[in-house]
Amino acid sequence: MPPSVRVVSARESAERDRAAIERGTPSRLLMQRAGQAAAEEVSRRYADRLQSGVLIFCGPGNNGGDGWVVAGVLARSGVDVSIVEAAESKTPDALAERKAAKDSSVRIRSLSLNALEPDTRIGVVIDALLGTGAEGKPRDAIAEAISTVNGLRADGASVVALDIPSGLDASSGFHEACVVADVTFSFGGVKRGTLLARDCCGEIVVLDIGLDDPSSEPARSRNEDITSSLPWLVDGAWVKANIPSIRFDAHKGTRKHLAIVGGGKGMPGSVVLAARAALRSGIGLVRSLVAPGNAGEVLVAAPSALISEWPTSAGEIST
Repeated sequence: MPPSVRVVSARESAERDRAAIERGTPSRLLMQRAGQAAAEEVSRRYADRLQSGVLIFCGPGNNGGDGWVVAGVLARSGVDVSIVEAAESKTPDALAERKAAKDSSVRIRSLSLNALEPDTRIGVVIDALLGTGAEGKPRDAIAEAISTVNGLRADGASVVALDIPSGLDASSGFHEACVVADVTFSFGGVKRGTLLARDCCGEIVVLDIGLDDPSSEPARSRNEDITSSLPWLVDGAWVKANIPSIRFDAHKGTRKHLAIVGGGKGMPGSVVLAARAALRSGIGLVRSLVAPGNAGEVLVAAPSALISEWPTSAGEIST
């Protein structure tokens, strides 16, 4: 059984979105699914903090549109929602969701960055400023908004990033100034950059938004071509499901043997790490062959392994 989550770059993420749209799923529906799923997770995880209100920072693109969907869902459930528009919505889907949220019967307060008091107390802050397509260092109002989000977190708010922390490169993980989140809700797959910059992302939670739903044959074939080339994220659940359990009557003769040859003179570290990992996996017996002089260090570090010095002459090999 393969893992269930793909790891994607910014370009690959956009390709998967395009394939899903060509397959018949409207782009706005993908946005609505993302926002709905994120709002449900926020409600489940932060039920106690929602009483203090939610502050959502929206940017100009579709990531901001995700934020507007979240705003509408939370507000309709009775949560006090405030919005900071760091930049005006520009994409058609974001504009449509902004209008839908503002036209709903619930009240969503619009605030400016200047309207936030230094001692503002908010339970949950949602970062919907920049998405996977953003490149380069954030500037102007977006940069100011990122700084404000981080300041609110320092004051005790829980910060949720939608898809990726704003300011973080989705492919490389590079960042000069980015949101530091407590949890990142990644839509449809894990962005490679978040795995390379875990300190900015907090817990990474992948939310399914239906990118791989089947439809017409040509579109499905294209989507399968894109998806099949992407690496899987191997997580703890997959390892647990695929590593066989150890029988109660198992012993070293039934658990296989491993020989490790390596570690030049004075450099036993790699052998130690490999031996320890093998023993932790449940293997029956580990034999390490190391450079003369390294045997003592390896024996102390991995006493359960058998240690020998590797041969240094043809005569030793023959014996």
